[in-house]
Amino acid sequence: MRPSMPPRHPVAAPAANGDPRAGHPPLPSDSHTGALQAYEVFSEALDGAMALVQADGGSIALLDEARHVMVLRARSSGQHRAGHGGPGMPARPSQPLPPGMPARPSQPLPPDRGPAADGAADIEGQTTQLLPASATARTYHPGERLIGTCWKNGEPLVLTGEQCRALPAGHAPADPDAPHHLAVPIFRPGSLTTLRQHSDIIGVIAVHSNDPRWAFSPHTGKLLALHADRVARALHEIELGRLAQSEADLLTFLGSDELGEQDTLLRLRDVVRRVMPAPAFAILLMEARRPDLFLRVAERDGMSFEPQRLPPGAVPRWWDEVHAGRTVCVSTPEDRAQHPEFCVLGFGGDAPVQSLLAAPLRTSEAVLGVMLAASGRPDVYGPEHARLFTTIARTAALVLQSRALTQHKLRKDQLLAQLNNALLAFHASLDLDTAVASLANQAGHLAERTLCLAFLLEQAQPAAERHERERRVPAQELVGRAPSDPLAAHLTPLDQVHLPLGWQNLRIALAEGRLLLLDNLDAEWNDGTPAGAFLAEYGVRSCVVLPLVHANDQIGVLLVYSPGKNYLFSPEEMGLLQGLASQGAVAIHNARLYQRLAEELERRKELDRLKEEFILTISHEFRTPLTAIEGYVGLIERHAERLDREKLDKYALEIQQSAAQLTSMITRLGDISTMEERELQLTTMPENVRRWTDQAIATLPLEASQRIVADVPAELWIMADGERLGQVFSNLLGNAIKYSPSTSPVRVTVWHDSRDALAHAVGPGHPSTGIERAPAHVVMVSVRDFGEGIPAEDMSRLFHKFVRLPRSLTTSIRGTGLGLWICKKYIEAMGGAIWVESEVGNGADFRFWLPPTAAPDER
Repeated sequence: MRPSMPPRHPVAAPAANGDPRAGHPPLPSDSHTGALQAYEVFSEALDGAMALVQADGGSIALLDEARHVMVLRARSSGQHRAGHGGPGMPARPSQPLPPGMPARPSQPLPPDRGPAADGAADIEGQTTQLLPASATARTYHPGERLIGTCWKNGEPLVLTGEQCRALPAGHAPADPDAPHHLAVPIFRPGSLTTLRQHSDIIGVIAVHSNDPRWAFSPHTGKLLALHADRVARALHEIELGRLAQSEADLLTFLGSDELGEQDTLLRLRDVVRRVMPAPAFAILLMEARRPDLFLRVAERDGMSFEPQRLPPGAVPRWWDEVHAGRTVCVSTPEDRAQHPEFCVLGFGGDAPVQSLLAAPLRTSEAVLGVMLAASGRPDVYGPEHARLFTTIARTAALVLQSRALTQHKLRKDQLLAQLNNALLAFHASLDLDTAVASLANQAGHLAERTLCLAFLLEQAQPAAERHERERRVPAQELVGRAPSDPLAAHLTPLDQVHLPLGWQNLRIALAEGRLLLLDNLDAEWNDGTPAGAFLAEYGVRSCVVLPLVHANDQIGVLLVYSPGKNYLFSPEEMGLLQGLASQGAVAIHNARLYQRLAEELERRKELDRLKEEFILTISHEFRTPLTAIEGYVGLIERHAERLDREKLDKYALEIQQSAAQLTSMITRLGDISTMEERELQLTTMPENVRRWTDQAIATLPLEASQRIVADVPAELWIMADGERLGQVFSNLLGNAIKYSPSTSPVRVTVWHDSRDALAHAVGPGHPSTGIERAPAHVVMVSVRDFGEGIPAEDMSRLFHKFVRLPRSLTTSIRGTGLGLWICKKYIEAMGGAIWVESEVGNGADFRFWLPPTAAPDER
């Protein structure tokens, strides 16, 4: 970007300063300390050269930064000076005298003045003075005048005044009008292995003698060349000292771990201002996971500015270059003419600057931001400043990255501690609701500025055992259970929010156990679906859906989002949330398992109680027919000779019926044992429904049988086990008689029906009709009473073993609690299904269907 123009300041380094191609360290910069040291070196070096060769004047020129021209750094034209003049000056003059010429007396300096301090006389009487290295400084191109020719030839030159005046002039200033001239190149000092590098010239020392008789010899040229080497080494030592100080400042900057980020940036500002002018200084950092620039430190002409985010339109044009990893340097008029847009800072007003440096805060992975220095004066920065500024910026980027990593580690340690606390909270309770609420709360703590909602998958149960409420909720829906924070009162309670598994591939995410990143969900806010209404009400624009899965148990999902925002989750947050969801799934699984075990324990306790009650009841039931048998047998035994035939027949019939009742009870107990161990297998054959209905009614007491209203066509035949079918009718009729008022009828209705009509009558999803396995046509049986009815919460357990529903204290009804369970087993073993339809206060209707068949004589 920079033209080949000499540096502005008097101490700017020569062309090879820090040139990466040459592999050499830079020469002095224009810091205050460096300028003073360079001034002293140039002044003393020139005085020493003049004293060494008994010259009357001289000049020192150094290469500019671009290695295009020699820039005059010091000049002396005046009286001859002798003595110690500077680095490398010998203790005695070594200039040989011309033949016949007396020795020229030395003129020592006054004791209170050094050679660098002599500058109070007029131009002819001054000692060495520094000239500004600016666009107006005296420069020499290769081959111009004595200095340019020495530079071009790369060797000492001893010329007369006429020979000097014959050299090409160009735009270089004229050499002094003296009769004798001597010029030697200044070579960059070599290393321990390479003592001299004659091809790398960094400057020229030129001296002249005003005495026509005082000519310079080749030996004098060698002495001056040795002096030039010492000058080069002195300049090199100054630069090494300056670099050491800069490195010390940077090391202090690097080692200040106790400083916060803002203090670190202010310390960086101070480091920059110690090595270069920077009346305007700024550091801009990129926002995490965002392309925005954030102004962290900004000063301009003594005024500080508050940290702020730069809107897209306010980002300066130089940012594109810096973001690409390149340093921007604007200083010369040519720079400003070529890139006037680079002179805008982006803060502190619209007034452009005249000089600007912008270096990327760059690591090996990315650009973190930009460091900026600027001035209202032109020609402030040269390439040497750009290189030093770039080096500081790279060092600062490493420091900032190190601090960011430290902060990240601290944050990660905090998150891990929170995760550990979350795990402790999960396993502190085995209550399901507590575990779910703890999962949502802990997820909210881990992911800041977010809301976490837990949804659990509704668990499908066997059709006959599902609660009436579950009929209205599909088994494969996600139902909200717990938010991480209390929600506004006007929001729909989360437990009323249902998400179908088909929404956004939730079913696949649960099946595969992988998270979902969902964006642009606000597009669904007005789609008219329940999911869209939930997203709009809860302000979900983007979210992470974490599956809760453990050991193939699909439990639910955890939905994490920032209300009303498109929140970008960091990989660390995602990893912690995934770990949290995994452990949360374990906790919920354990809570569910514990809940099931607790329920099973309670059920077993209830079974034990029911079994004890069953034993008491069955012993009473057995005692009734046995007592009747024993009584009648005793009567016959004691009074047989006095009993007529009619009495004997009656007693014998009673004994037979009691024995049959006892046999039936024993058969049922045998069936119960069989049904507990294995599936009941029955042999079915064509049976007439009317026959077994009438037989069941006939076994009832007279007052009970008179309440039966039967509508059973005689021509209906079914495939069934006749004896078990009779027991089903007896159980259902007996229950209807017992659980209805003594004055109300019991209706028995049998009809021929179709599967489609049955499905339409009971409605879809009825828990126990078995429609899916029914044939095209069925025989339907209904036994209806007009008693108290059965509550909805009791119907799901009505056909369980040992279950007897609670009745009022005024009702004394005994039973084993096995009747309906046996009926269910018998009907299902015969290929049918049985269920109940009831309303409290409106009686109960027990229905079952069996496969129809033709009459035996019609087959």
